[in-house]
Amino acid sequence: MADQTSDGKTLRFLTVIDEFTRRALWIECARHLTSFDVVRVLDQLVELHGRPTTIKSDHGSEFVAKRVQEWIESRCINARFIDPGSPWQNGHNESFNGVFRDGYLNRWLFESVPEAREATEAWLYEYNVERPHGSLSGRSPELFFEQWEEQQREAA
Repeated sequence: MADQTSDGKTLRFLTVIDEFTRRALWIECARHLTSFDVVRVLDQLVELHGRPTTIKSDHGSEFVAKRVQEWIESRCINARFIDPGSPWQNGHNESFNGVFRDGYLNRWLFESVPEAREATEAWLYEYNVERPHGSLSGRSPELFFEQWEEQQREAA
C-alpha cells in the first residue's frame, strides 16, 4: 500500500495478515520496499510464528523477485499469487487493506517515516487486540486466536 508524508514523499506499507485468525502479523513502513525488505520481514515472522504452509500475495515486483522466490522455495512453503486485476482472490487482505486505508491512512498526515511507524504500531495493536471483528463473532483477532489455541490444547 502507498501513502505519503506531508512533504509529498512516498510511504510504502507491506501488510501481512493471517487469513485464519485475521491477525495483522506485520506492517512494514518505509520510503521504498524491496525484495530484501520482504525477505527480512518474512524471516522475522517465521522466527515469531513459525513457518507458514502457504504465502499468498499479488504479483508486485518485490514479491516475484528471485530473492523472495528462492526464500519461499528453500523453506518448502507454497506460494499462491493472485491473478493480476483479481482482488477477489485475496479477499481477506483486500478487506484488511481497506480497513487500514479508511480507518488509519486516510485519517493521518505523517511528517516522517518514524512518526508513521510509531502510529502504525499503535493502530496495529488496536486492530488486533481491541477492535471486534464481525467475521470472528465480535471477537478481536487476538481473542479469537487465544480461544482457538486453548481449544487445540484441550483436544490434544
